[in-house]
Amino acid sequence: MDFVSSRHYKTVPYARIAAGLSGPLLLGFGSGVSISAGFGPFGFSVLLDGVHQLTQAPLWLTQVIITIVFYLIAWLWGRVPLGIGTLPSLFLIGPAISFGATVTPEGLSFSGDLIAFAIGLVLFAFGIALAAAAALGPDGITAVALAAEKQTGTSIPTANFLLNLSAISLGILLQGSVGPATFFALVVSPVLIRLFLPSLRSRIYVEPSASGRRNSTVITQQARALEQPMQSLNLRKQALPDQPLHKEPMHKESMHKEPVHKEPMH
Repeated sequence: MDFVSSRHYKTVPYARIAAGLSGPLLLGFGSGVSISAGFGPFGFSVLLDGVHQLTQAPLWLTQVIITIVFYLIAWLWGRVPLGIGTLPSLFLIGPAISFGATVTPEGLSFSGDLIAFAIGLVLFAFGIALAAAAALGPDGITAVALAAEKQTGTSIPTANFLLNLSAISLGILLQGSVGPATFFALVVSPVLIRLFLPSLRSRIYVEPSASGRRNSTVITQQARALEQPMQSLNLRKQALPDQPLHKEPMHKESMHKEPVHKEPMH
């Protein structure tokens, strides 16, 4: 398997391409909306802020470097290939976070901030599930989660929980900002991903080889059903002796009708 997926993208359905591109955007946008509510960032953002505080590097560069590290881990551990969904994960999640934080109104009431946080959390989890279902190159954490699913059988929601917990712990050690939403999202986002992922996978991604096997099985069954009557007919022909068809001559005696005698009436 190549580091960059060798799948022919001309055959990829448009639904998968749309999901692979929009998943990271929704992930980042939802994270930005929730951060603007003032309850704290999500798991990966805590690590991102901690590395930023330590190195003073721009946030977008920090995000790109950390994502590349996650991709390398996913490849070396589980041979998870990159794909056309890799570029949005690398270069669009950071701007999407900034955009989500910018478009969210400021000065909301406490209930308004709660609503913004809830909307952002749902979009965040839905974006992760969408990218994972498309399987065209997920974001860094989801790529490692896919490797964990492949190598250990750990479900993606559980792996996502453990990875985000690790990112939060390391981010706290690096003086990254946290809040109540950080730990609430750590528990709730895997539940939402578990809710979204099966349905999205069944609607978006169908393995071509499995589809081909199903189609070939149907065709084979239909061909066998058509062949069975012909085989039965051939067997009947082989069982019958090859005799010329002829008719027995009819004798004249058999054509003679005996007169019917009637008893006289007294």
